[in-house]
Amino acid sequence: MNICGILFVRGNAYIDQKTMNHERIHTEQWKELLWIGFLLWYVVEWIIRLFAFKGGHHAYKNISFEREANSHEAEADYIKNRKRFAFTRYIREKKA
Repeated sequence: MNICGILFVRGNAYIDQKTMNHERIHTEQWKELLWIGFLLWYVVEWIIRLFAFKGGHHAYKNISFEREANSHEAEADYIKNRKRFAFTRYIREKKA
């Protein structure tokens, strides 16, 4: 779990490069929205998507922050080339 750019993991968990990239993308999102904005946006978008997808897992997978991180987690240099507020291009797109 990434909270304000700090990763919380279970004691002996292994974090691979793909997961680290995913969490680094979230850290950039946190910083762009000044931490509290990220939390508020995340919760509101999850609630909206919960009604749209009628299920917690699909709602979570379709949050714009998660869509961006999932789409680019395998790209080692994504953070270097990422444009600010890149997650916004995933707001309107829907994924089943």
